[in-house]
Amino acid sequence: MSPIFATRLNSNTSLDRIEDLLRSFISQQRELIALSKASEKLVSPAEETWTRLIKEFPDASKNDFMSLWEHLSHLTNYRDVVHVTKGSKKLNSLLVEVQRKHSGRYLLYLNGAHNSQLSKNRLSTAILPMLISDFEVLVGELIKFMFEHEPELDIDLEEKFTYNDVASYSEFENFKKAVIEKYITSKMSRLSFPDYLNPLKKISLFSFTQNSIPSWINSLELVESFQRRHLIIHNESKVSTKFLDVMSRRFQDYELPEHDTILHTDHTYLLRTANHLFIAVLSLTTFMLRTCTTEEDLLSNWKSIISDLTLDALLEERYEIAYMIKNIKELYVYTTENLLDDSEQVIKVNGWLAMHELGFVDQMKQEVDEWNAAETENNRMILAKIILLENYEEAHHLAKKLLKNREFENAHWVAWPLFKRLREYDASKNQI
Repeated sequence: MSPIFATRLNSNTSLDRIEDLLRSFISQQRELIALSKASEKLVSPAEETWTRLIKEFPDASKNDFMSLWEHLSHLTNYRDVVHVTKGSKKLNSLLVEVQRKHSGRYLLYLNGAHNSQLSKNRLSTAILPMLISDFEVLVGELIKFMFEHEPELDIDLEEKFTYNDVASYSEFENFKKAVIEKYITSKMSRLSFPDYLNPLKKISLFSFTQNSIPSWINSLELVESFQRRHLIIHNESKVSTKFLDVMSRRFQDYELPEHDTILHTDHTYLLRTANHLFIAVLSLTTFMLRTCTTEEDLLSNWKSIISDLTLDALLEERYEIAYMIKNIKELYVYTTENLLDDSEQVIKVNGWLAMHELGFVDQMKQEVDEWNAAETENNRMILAKIILLENYEEAHHLAKKLLKNREFENAHWVAWPLFKRLREYDASKNQI
């Protein structure tokens, strides 16, 4: 079947839709990251258990309880505390002592300790599958969108459609969309990441190579997070034989954990995974746009969107995103010209700001020092270089001049993190 689909991508019909999908995905990520961060402030399982225990044993020692809990939290192969026969002498002596002081019921409060390493991050653990699910939904929508804009597409479905099936749709366009949805859903439900992107190979203009942007979707961080999702859902977060097999085959340098080890998922891990999912989506979307259109206005607008996203990343303190975007030039440099345009320059500047926040100060200053900002003939970029190199006195004088001449807006002065330290310097001078 080779239906005739819509015309090639154009600025009016495509970019708004793609940006809507991306913004929705970003909003969902923000909610889950905020929820994960809030979970760090929850009472720990040990503290919650201690609160219950002292109601029954008011004279119990918290130090003894916490010491026992800490010892037992690292043991995974026992049914309950009564059956613990191995461990340190300190552990065994403490168990005897608390039974002597109190009763055997005291031990019941310790039975949850061996799961505490998992349960203390239970909410963060539950959030990881949701992060990945949002990613998969967006990828499915992007693939569907691209199929709908492929003029000549041959889809081989295992299921055949009868005349009545086709006739049940009021419009043929709706039937075509249903065919695409069925094909993509079928592939994504049967294949694992990143293999479920194979349907893109059906699109004639796509050419996956080792050097293409989607190579980011094969990064260790992403593949590991998808494999960890399987462990969370099917194996109580414990390392399985399949996990070890997949990771050892794909990444020879990956330090494999021991079988049955519990992989803990905390807020730091979730944030890093969310950042890599973000970059994978951005990479895939950019690759789609660059291979399906040569319309300069559309690509320029997309580049402007990416520039805005680096600013958002700085404001939300997701510095890794701005840093990674800067380092993947295929995301924002679409020509072989040496001189970058304004959006490209802003992306680089925001990336350098991120490097400063991530602690790569010396590397950042070396790169900035080699940057020929004067070549841009843009006073904002010249000012940016001076600020990044922390020459605040010189930057202060130039900023006053540019503000007076309205070469950049006051809103930029207030909101752009580039000016944060210069604003602090200015406050001490109280001149601008």
